[in-house]
Amino acid sequence: MFVLKNAWRAITRAKARNITFLIICVAVSASTVVGLFIMQTDKDAQTTIYDTQRVDAVISPKANGLGNGKTARPLGWEQYSAYAQGLQMTGNQFNVYYYETAPAKFRNIHAVGSQSQDLQLVGLSDATAIDKGPYGSITRTNGSNIDFSNNSSDSVLVSQALASANKLKPGSQLSMEDPKDPNKTIEVKVAGIYKPANKTSSGPSTNAVYSSFTTFGSHGFDQASKPGDPGHDLKVVFQLSSPAAYDSFKENLSKSGLNQKQYEVNSPSLRDYNNSIEPLHKVASKVRMALIAILVFGAILALAWLAFGLMQRGNELAMAIAIGVTKPRIGWQLALETLIITLPGLALGIGAGSALSPLAVRSATSLPGIRQTPALSTLWQVVGLGFLVCAILAMLASLYAAAFRTSRLYAPVTPLPHTSDTDSKETA
Repeated sequence: MFVLKNAWRAITRAKARNITFLIICVAVSASTVVGLFIMQTDKDAQTTIYDTQRVDAVISPKANGLGNGKTARPLGWEQYSAYAQGLQMTGNQFNVYYYETAPAKFRNIHAVGSQSQDLQLVGLSDATAIDKGPYGSITRTNGSNIDFSNNSSDSVLVSQALASANKLKPGSQLSMEDPKDPNKTIEVKVAGIYKPANKTSSGPSTNAVYSSFTTFGSHGFDQASKPGDPGHDLKVVFQLSSPAAYDSFKENLSKSGLNQKQYEVNSPSLRDYNNSIEPLHKVASKVRMALIAILVFGAILALAWLAFGLMQRGNELAMAIAIGVTKPRIGWQLALETLIITLPGLALGIGAGSALSPLAVRSATSLPGIRQTPALSTLWQVVGLGFLVCAILAMLASLYAAAFRTSRLYAPVTPLPHTSDTDSKETA
């Protein structure tokens, strides 16, 4: 208790310096927790979370795949079917969704925008394809959705702009030219009105009429032209369970005969995922360098704080030794003084860093699945490093007492100069 009281008195005699160093301890500890959490989250995003991503894979022609600036035609249904059968034989598990577009000539409505704009019929395989169609996601604002059952009636979705320009509403009947026989018409009913996500008031996204693929295919729009012809687009998306399954999928596609010089396999979903974590990765790279600088600077400040405090205690230590206080007891007191400052600073810093870490990560990414609090392993790293620094400072303080030279107590004192009587008289 005597040593503790003396240590506390010594600390309070230099309040400003010790409070400043306490704040530095808190700041360095908190920064370390936040920095390690950001780096761990970045690592998780590139490994653990990445490995659990569901993957959408598409096959598309390579630019200049045929040489001389020519590109191969997009794959058709026969080729997709052949590759799908080959993949199933190799054990690949996958689901698919798809859409196909074709020009459509409507008799009783006109396109929005310039006179050259054409209306397009978009056949969707299921509800998944609605948000991943040729013009991005759409939001239904009125009416009902199209029916994707095989026994559905011919129903369509039209855009707000198209409905407004042609005075359409749910239940309106539309007539379009039969692609197999221009003299015949096909009647479809407006099921609902949609709003495109890109918010344009004209152009392809507002002039697209969505239907089920059953409606699209049963009326021959898939046979009227070929994928790659003007306005005709076919996109089949393979849904895979993980990036590992995606890698196996690409390998087996090559074995099934896909010409890798003319076609490439890529994943829009993985591309979007990697783009979403890119800001976090950039922040983590900067944090890594900043954390090294903070730790080095913090170590320098800790040594400076300790050295400055001990250098001013020479006379105090000499007096304590002179009255019989042993060096081990003095060393324990000096070590205790450092621990009283550094350990609370470490604890407060870890608490503050744990509270700030989620905010720091969320400012860089909104990725679902990330940790909301630092992992115990991260906190233990900071605790271990902090205890090591505290122990080193306490040991250095104790060693200073042990190495204190008692000969300084007996150093000769230089006498003060005295004046002679003659000098005194002259001065007088």
